[in-house]
Amino acid sequence: MSTSIQPILFNGAWVSSQAAGTFQAVNPAVQQPMPQVFPVSSWAEIDAVIGASAAAAREMRGWPGSRFADFLEAYALEIEARADQL
Repeated sequence: MSTSIQPILFNGAWVSSQAAGTFQAVNPAVQQPMPQVFPVSSWAEIDAVIGASAAAAREMRGWPGSRFADFLEAYALEIEARADQL
């Protein structure tokens, strides 16, 4: 069985990681590895993500509270719509 490395969310898009390594989570109920393989990001990749996060924070600083409230409401509705899957 071939597994691919899961992407990372970077600057608003899911992209392939320039992974320095990988890890696989273990299901504690059955002590078996989960099927997904996750990247261990390099320091350079972490620095790039932090830089993008700081730029986003600077942009969002001036947003009105209602914009955040609208986002949170939409997010909650999506969670409720997928309650059976979760």
